[in-house]
Amino acid sequence: MKVLLLSPSVTRDSPQAPLGLLMLRASLNGRHDVRILDLNFITDRVKLSSVKPDIVGISSMSFQRDGVIEISRKLKQNDVPVVVGGSHPTIAAEEMLRCPSIDYVVRGEAEEAFPKLLDALERDLPLNDVPNLGYKKNGKIRLNRVQQIRNLDSLPFPDYESIDMHKYRARGQHWTLEVPYETTRGCPFSCLFCCVNRLKGSFRAMSLDKVFREIERITELYQMDSILLNFFDNNFLFSRERVSEFCRWLKEKALVSRVNWMCAARADQIDGPLAKEMSEAGLVKIFIGGEAGYNSALRLLHKGISLSDVRNAVKICVKHRIRAEVGFIVGFPWEKERDVRKTSSFALELAEMGANTGLYKCVPYPGTPLWKQLEKSNVRIDASNSSNFDFFSEKLVFDHPYLEDSYLDSVVRMHMNREGGSEED
Repeated sequence: MKVLLLSPSVTRDSPQAPLGLLMLRASLNGRHDVRILDLNFITDRVKLSSVKPDIVGISSMSFQRDGVIEISRKLKQNDVPVVVGGSHPTIAAEEMLRCPSIDYVVRGEAEEAFPKLLDALERDLPLNDVPNLGYKKNGKIRLNRVQQIRNLDSLPFPDYESIDMHKYRARGQHWTLEVPYETTRGCPFSCLFCCVNRLKGSFRAMSLDKVFREIERITELYQMDSILLNFFDNNFLFSRERVSEFCRWLKEKALVSRVNWMCAARADQIDGPLAKEMSEAGLVKIFIGGEAGYNSALRLLHKGISLSDVRNAVKICVKHRIRAEVGFIVGFPWEKERDVRKTSSFALELAEMGANTGLYKCVPYPGTPLWKQLEKSNVRIDASNSSNFDFFSEKLVFDHPYLEDSYLDSVVRMHMNREGGSEED
């Protein structure tokens, strides 16, 4: 089959290489004619009109939903079957399937489900045996069981060679190439606002042997580049021993001179000796979820950390020349202006210590505990415009009982101006 995989455009920042689609192409293992187009680039948008696929797969985050539906309608004019996967179809499968131009959704991981769907369509097999699939039959929506990939070592190596990786700008001036990579899926924690566990299932980790082999392969593919490895793991530092072994391997292989890396971690996982070890092994940037600037909110969010943990993590990172990027959320349903000021003040305190901090508007996602709390409290939720799922949207996706949208917008913009609004090193 001729398979077209589409990455829809984002509305801000520089696009990143579509790791999910690269994994999906690799999982098809040469059994189909597969092409990836990234609609963030005008050259790929031009190519879209001339491609004649047998089936199209589109990745969609929540804020991209409306744009993805519009793309599916245009494709449907040529009677092309459309499959939608990614975060939004996972958490809102029935909503997507109610769209006449969307034929199938894949919930959760697609590396096993999508090849099985193509096989079933080619051989006219029943669809009820395809895991993670949502589809329509006799006018009714059917959702098959969701099955996660138990052994991440069974995953293929991302097909980086199927696209021009160099068209994705590396964040910072020190690298010629930024490569997305993932060694774990899921998260062992359950924060009130987070949908990671629903998207990726229970926490699993790839063996370090596989990680080492694949990083060596990346360095062989791009021998002339200075590489920034961007780990997409939600909790890269879940195991201190694993991180230490990873750092030792990087230094033993003498990769630090041209391979640096960035990751995300919890504030309470960062200590001085580990930070020193990671810095010496090429860690240049770490994202920390600060979430709120007052401890009572952190308790309500089930975050399991304190302001002291965040402050200490930033101090350690600065000492070891690791760029700390700390993200905060403003506009939780219980918040009043004084609460937002606390978070804004704490973010500025960390910025003065040397961190890069950002304020993002509260975005509850369907199925999260926070979303359910809003429903239980009879708070009006308006998801009719998918742009409201964007952290920087002018309007919240719910009617806040205490705060005006304009107030939150001004707070976020003011903080961006103070920070300089740049992600460059």
